[in-house]
Amino acid sequence: MAQNKHIREQRALRESLYLRLEDIATVAASFQTEPENHTVRRMLEVRSESVKNIYDDILKIHGDIVMKVATLPDSNLDEEHAFLKRVDETYFTIQSIVRELPVQFRSSAQSPVADKTSIVQTSKTRLPKLNLQTFDGKLENWSAFIQVFNRSIHDNNTLANVERFEYLLGCLSEKLDSKTRRYFEAEIRNLKGEIPAFDTLNTFVESQCHVLAAEHSTSLKSNTYTSKNNNTFTSRPKLVSSLVANTSKQKCLVCEKDHIIYRCPVLKAKSPADRFKVVKEKRLCINCLRPHQVKNCSSTSTCRTCHKNHHTLLHFDRFSGSSGAINETSDSGNTAPAEIVVPTVNALASSLSRQVALLSTALVDVHDSQGHPHTLRVLIDNGSEASFITVKAARNLNLKRQHDKIQIQGIGANSSIFSSGSIHCKISPHGSCQPAIHLEAHIIPHVASVIPSQSLQFYSWDHINNLKLADPNFYISRHVDLLLGADVYAQLIRPGLVLAPSPRCPSAFNTIFGWVLSGSVQPEQTNERVINSFHVKIMEDCPENDLESTMRQFWQVEEVPMISTSPDDELCEKLYVEGYSKLPSGRFVVPLPFRDSKPVFPESKDIAIRRFFALEHRLKKDPVLKQSYVDFMRSVVLIKDDSSPPLHWRVGRVLETHPGSDNVVRVVTLKTALGTLKRPVVKLCPLPYSL
Repeated sequence: MAQNKHIREQRALRESLYLRLEDIATVAASFQTEPENHTVRRMLEVRSESVKNIYDDILKIHGDIVMKVATLPDSNLDEEHAFLKRVDETYFTIQSIVRELPVQFRSSAQSPVADKTSIVQTSKTRLPKLNLQTFDGKLENWSAFIQVFNRSIHDNNTLANVERFEYLLGCLSEKLDSKTRRYFEAEIRNLKGEIPAFDTLNTFVESQCHVLAAEHSTSLKSNTYTSKNNNTFTSRPKLVSSLVANTSKQKCLVCEKDHIIYRCPVLKAKSPADRFKVVKEKRLCINCLRPHQVKNCSSTSTCRTCHKNHHTLLHFDRFSGSSGAINETSDSGNTAPAEIVVPTVNALASSLSRQVALLSTALVDVHDSQGHPHTLRVLIDNGSEASFITVKAARNLNLKRQHDKIQIQGIGANSSIFSSGSIHCKISPHGSCQPAIHLEAHIIPHVASVIPSQSLQFYSWDHINNLKLADPNFYISRHVDLLLGADVYAQLIRPGLVLAPSPRCPSAFNTIFGWVLSGSVQPEQTNERVINSFHVKIMEDCPENDLESTMRQFWQVEEVPMISTSPDDELCEKLYVEGYSKLPSGRFVVPLPFRDSKPVFPESKDIAIRRFFALEHRLKKDPVLKQSYVDFMRSVVLIKDDSSPPLHWRVGRVLETHPGSDNVVRVVTLKTALGTLKRPVVKLCPLPYSL
């Protein structure tokens, strides 16, 4: 109970800090609207100095709250994640606007700990406009560029770090190229939406330098090229890199010719299984096809088809019905190593056709916890017993999650995955609130691969030209966020069916979202074929395999036993929560934990009186004890209180008397349980005693 109170206090403190952050965001928005307003700019400059401290305090308090909430039995961290997302958006919005300030203002705003002298000096420093050399990414130009930049900018002590950074940005020609950026996104896919650290990017860039340098060192040859206009020969420029020590030619270990093994036509002509046998016989690494063990491999490349740790040439699907050679792509100088296309099948199939199936997709509005609509792409499939939603979409909706676990069984009766919970959501047609359907969607990592299996050129068929499609961009290969199964299928269908005039055109049927397409189309070129099957069955009784059952038993044996509470303990806790109070002195008063009511002790008064008289009789026998008792009883009095009955008057002991000018005592100082106080003598009542 005390922990819940602490969480409420921490949340209130966190909310007050966030309100300060929102105030600064309002000033930043005003500056963005009126950049020429000097008052707003100066206010933003001053207030932005505290943004970082406020943000750090919020993160610290937020971490404490998350740790406390996680220990509660019915913990739900979705609300905390949503709050942190709002804080991050506000903070980074402020930072992006602060960067629009002029350099002299921004440097002072981002360095609040600097003294005033250094700030004034930085704002007054001006460098003449320099035509610095732009670095184009070529290694042979790096040495000259870095020397000029160090002398002009980096070693200039009069420049602030922000100004050096601005000069550096002006010297760069472009960001990562699109191909390298795709490799980096594939490298960080396991981060699950987290922002990668700079060390991760730096390590990736260094590894890419090694890979590219090694590739060029083995593929570039000192060939000469003949001009069409004359017989002059010019040599191809040679790449010089300090990252490569050996530039000698490599012989293929399969056919012993002068080419890299993954370009070997003999190896490519074999099936994936035969290639794997050759690699094992030659004792090559299955990841980079070089003569070393897998544990010593430094390559960060993965399979282009399944993104697992093996070479693309060694990828084969155990469900593939074909055992022949794999279709190869054109082998050009700009093609990445081992970049071939392998047909894969997600379901059991005996043959692969060149047609691409269009599945029933639509764009719908799904309402979040605040009632705001989110546009999601859904797949309508009556072959599924339930509806499913991706983890990413469920997180964005921020709806209350039910922590239930079901087993999802696909085609072939193969147990595949378990859901991580479910949510209840409301869906409606895109851009409209009615009609609305309520459904329960089970949360899984991914609903399906991209649909359709490959992007198509825009098709315009005469039989559907006048129909309002539920998914206008049906021909673009994209991911699906939500699968609507047989539990809501009947509520989606509306009268209307347009059959395909030929086998190469899709049919259309009407739904509450609009017309959806279903059927096969003939693409112009098909290099990759993927069949998606969405027949899904829910297993109510989830059988566990031997490994999972063994691990579960192990954790149950090692689990810390739960301390059970008795009904009496629960009653005591309830009595404490409902009945405790705090006195003005700071002490707490707690009621006694009687089960029914206060007990009644009959005839106890006579017993107490007899014991009191026996005590006084014993004191009479000892003169010293008698006198001490009398002195004490004379100093103990009852303090009269007109607002309460006599039996509720407080007891006090006289510490000091205050006689007047006539030596008559009218005021005394008393000691009580709550402290010392002064009272007139007429407000005191001495205790009776018989000695």
